[in-house]
Amino acid sequence: YVSILFAGTLLGLISKFKRLTAAYVLFSSFIVMIAYVCFHLFALFDPVWLIFPRKWMLALLMIALAIILHTNKVYRLIIILFGSIQGEFLYAYILNKYSFPHLIGSYAYLDGITLAAALLGAWSGFEYLTSFYEKHINHLEKEKGKQKLS
Repeated sequence: YVSILFAGTLLGLISKFKRLTAAYVLFSSFIVMIAYVCFHLFALFDPVWLIFPRKWMLALLMIALAIILHTNKVYRLIIILFGSIQGEFLYAYILNKYSFPHLIGSYAYLDGITLAAALLGAWSGFEYLTSFYEKHINHLEKEKGKQKLS
């Protein structure tokens, strides 16, 4: 029930966006959902290609998709959260077709989403730090150039 509440809250948040922005966020979360489900199905049927822990690989995949799809940091987080919860629902539906039980919104899911959110926060901090230094270093270089000219 918590997963339904979580998905409903995110959908309510997305509904407050402008129409075109909401459509793009929903489309982006659909892409993340498909990637989430494909990753889990590949990991289930062919686990050999998992070269490091599943949580880390999935978090990096979702972050890479979010960074490619959006420049806004809030939208990135929203599409990761909404796409992953939709992916959980679809993955559970697919596994249920084959009589495999799967708990939606389990602690393992929440661990992975927390890891993805933390890594996304670290990436956003890195982006902010680089733009900050670029702005101030370029400003100092321009001042040095003006001093050399005079």
